[in-house]
Amino acid sequence: MFDQGTPTQLPIIQSIRASYEFLWANRHDFMRMCALPALVLGFADVIAIALFPPVDGKITYQALAVMVAPALFLYVMFSVAWHRRFLRPSESSTIWEALRWDARKTVFFLRLVAIFVCVAVISLSPTIILTIVGGLLSIVSGAAGASAAIPQGISIFATGIVMTIALLLYARLSLWLPATAVDEKHTILSVWTLGRGNAWTLLGITLGAALPLMFFAILVTSSVQSMAHGLGIDSNLTGRFISALTAGFTNYLTLAAEITALSIAYQKLSRPADPGMPVFRTD
Repeated sequence: MFDQGTPTQLPIIQSIRASYEFLWANRHDFMRMCALPALVLGFADVIAIALFPPVDGKITYQALAVMVAPALFLYVMFSVAWHRRFLRPSESSTIWEALRWDARKTVFFLRLVAIFVCVAVISLSPTIILTIVGGLLSIVSGAAGASAAIPQGISIFATGIVMTIALLLYARLSLWLPATAVDEKHTILSVWTLGRGNAWTLLGITLGAALPLMFFAILVTSSVQSMAHGLGIDSNLTGRFISALTAGFTNYLTLAAEITALSIAYQKLSRPADPGMPVFRTD
């Protein structure tokens, strides 16, 4: 399944370009696949605000839960479907068959949770160590009649380290997701080996594919919200539904680009010379 020898080096720019090419070539399938999730999220947003109105201009935890719960499951459904759309192009299925929940999506969800747990536990270790050291310094300085505090610069530096570690860990372990989507037998240890020597590259590919569309999503959503405000409908449920629908569509566009880039990376690392796999320009 993967080579234990010299690790395959992934081309960043070419992989990002290939992800956009694939997304454009399959734009009609994307529109059909994202229509239902975007619509459901739009209604979830409206229902959440209608049931649990904001307090002092802030969204309540109850409303947030109503929004996040369907978003998480819809993310899993779409992710599995779009990974398979790239890695299994010959597979014929309806949109409902691709999106409906099944055992494969349950495994995908559980492994996604496992990845987040691993990332949280490992990346937070520096913060825990820093907290312990800070506590010991406070005890010692208190006993000496002085005051000690962790300098702000060190705190910012530690936060940057934690974020970098978390991103690199997630980028490396995220190869488990396309493998799960196409039912290939990988463990968390084998996908870690699969990404050997490509942690920064994987991060560059996935972020590079997502960030331009993320900025596009912010621009489009802000424009729609400004239009709704100009029409005087931004404070009612109709305006909120239009804004939520726009945000849902553009966010799924970003998600599709990131998923495609991850699928390209997984394809190249797991089967670099397999003629049966779909190949987009990555050289």
